[in-house]
Amino acid sequence: MSQPKKKKKQRIIRPKATFCGLVVWSALGILLIPLVLITLLATLRLFTQVPIFSRAMLSMLMGVLIYALIHFFVYQSTVFYVLAHEFTHAIFAIFSGAQVKKIKVASRGGWVELTQSNFIIDLAPYFFPLYSILLAVLYFIANRFWDLTGYYFLFFFLLGASLCFHYLSNWEILKIEQPDMKITGKIFGIIFVLLANLLFLNIIIMFVFLDYVNLATLVDNFRDAYRVINIF
Repeated sequence: MSQPKKKKKQRIIRPKATFCGLVVWSALGILLIPLVLITLLATLRLFTQVPIFSRAMLSMLMGVLIYALIHFFVYQSTVFYVLAHEFTHAIFAIFSGAQVKKIKVASRGGWVELTQSNFIIDLAPYFFPLYSILLAVLYFIANRFWDLTGYYFLFFFLLGASLCFHYLSNWEILKIEQPDMKITGKIFGIIFVLLANLLFLNIIIMFVFLDYVNLATLVDNFRDAYRVINIF
């Protein structure tokens, strides 16, 4: 079974991290911990508000289980991970106003050459599930032109598998020292990535279960979670 290799240094123009800078970033990360706890409680409540035992959710959980078995006992696709990783850097760079000069993807790692970067661009691949987002967008667009009712449960299966791929692949890669976190340090990087992953999971669950939850539901969940955390 192949293991993710350490990525080559990301080719971007940015200053080197300083000790004082790492201290500040780490302090900011610690300040985010209460927000992580609030988001975690809101996420757990959200899962109680969608049909856990519906065929759609069971298909999604089956996708999670099947990919997890493949990941741990059969094969880990390094190329697919590196492809998503570098293109996510590029996508967030474009939306941040930076220019993408070159992208390199290979089985042993990759890099993206940008004109500038920031901590969102650096950390984006660790919290933005590119394949899951693309799958959802393509499915809902295609469903407007063709009746994909017969493929509904396949969509949920692949959504679960792609989310599991995102989480497990990043878990593996974060065991290795990452250049993406050299500016902010691992304390801020990991706390921020955890928070952002939970937020994106809320958004994904909301969109695929719009018949049961909506944006107002998420707001209420976060408000109630804040009250619970505030008690302590």
